[in-house]
Amino acid sequence: MRNPFWHSGRERKRIEDIYHKTANHIVTAAKETEYKARLSGLMVAYLNAKNTSSLCPICGDKISPNGYRRMRCLSCGLEEDRDVIAVKNLLR
Repeated sequence: MRNPFWHSGRERKRIEDIYHKTANHIVTAAKETEYKARLSGLMVAYLNAKNTSSLCPICGDKISPNGYRRMRCLSCGLEEDRDVIAVKNLLR
């Protein structure tokens, strides 16, 4: 079945072009920001994000999915988006 939002191949290509340009802009900005941070004397640390959303940032126990993006710790009751949990663990 045809998606009603994709009226033609031209429309699909236009949207893909927007995605491509946006992604390139984000990558370029991130590279410049890291580069400028190091030049300014700020410490830049590259961390492996593997498994950062599988442990509770509060108690350290293993957490389980509670929906599509939500994670829940059965020990302390924390319930948040998996990306928020990952960032909290990376900050620790």
